[in-house]
Amino acid sequence: MGRENASFGTETEIFLSDADVPLAASSFVLAQAQAQPRTGGERVERAAAFRQMYRLMDDFHRMRCERDAAFRELTRAHHETLFRLAYAAELKEGDSGVRIVRIGALSAILGRALAQPQGWCEMLLLAAPMLDVGKIGVPGQLLRGVAAECDAAARCHTELGARILGGSDIPVLNMACEIALCHHERWDGRGFPGGLAGREIPLSARIVAVVDAFDDFSSGQGDPPPSGDDDILARLQAMAGSRFDPAVVDAFVDNAPRLASARDFVTGQQLGCDGGLWEGDWWTVF
Repeated sequence: MGRENASFGTETEIFLSDADVPLAASSFVLAQAQAQPRTGGERVERAAAFRQMYRLMDDFHRMRCERDAAFRELTRAHHETLFRLAYAAELKEGDSGVRIVRIGALSAILGRALAQPQGWCEMLLLAAPMLDVGKIGVPGQLLRGVAAECDAAARCHTELGARILGGSDIPVLNMACEIALCHHERWDGRGFPGGLAGREIPLSARIVAVVDAFDDFSSGQGDPPPSGDDDILARLQAMAGSRFDPAVVDAFVDNAPRLASARDFVTGQQLGCDGGLWEGDWWTVF
């Protein structure tokens, strides 16, 4: 990805190329090296010019490294803040951060299976855990109430999440906003809050919707509870074309062993259980 397409909130913006060193500087050094001094004075002047230019090059390099390090630290702090915000919403329902790490990792793996760019999948890894952040603004009695109250909470938390995350020029927040708002939309247009249908629903939200349902089923939700992964996959396939994007469900089923392995890994390692940011590209091995 070129620098003109780099955007804050991804890994792209913190790795700066050697193009940041002025081309004129390196051209000057080359020209000086090719020049043939004719007198002793010219040799002294050329040596002094070399020393000055190399000092400038060293300064450019040090400044670039310091800027890279500052961007990396700022980006990491930004991502950790986002995760802790999502973690707070999980605690409100009595859950741990493990669930949202699973959703982030499985969404990124599924995005890659759908041939999305690596940078987009890395952003999805960070944005998907924000799906239920709007529950922070939902009264606890609604989250833990009877079915009708829980349904009302589900409907309002999407728009609250979009209000919390929206209005930013940071790409990862924009993706998190569309996920929070649209992950309860349905392929057939009968979802909420906007009644979007088909490809009107952002791809990120279509992916997270399938992953969220898989995670719920894996946790024993459903009536009756699923008997195992094969039963879960059959239920997802039964919802393809109505609740879920058929292409996303097909990709999920085709990659089910990898996705189940990632789910089991996150659960076994208890990643995110203390609210701390999980790091690294470990999800890419699945």
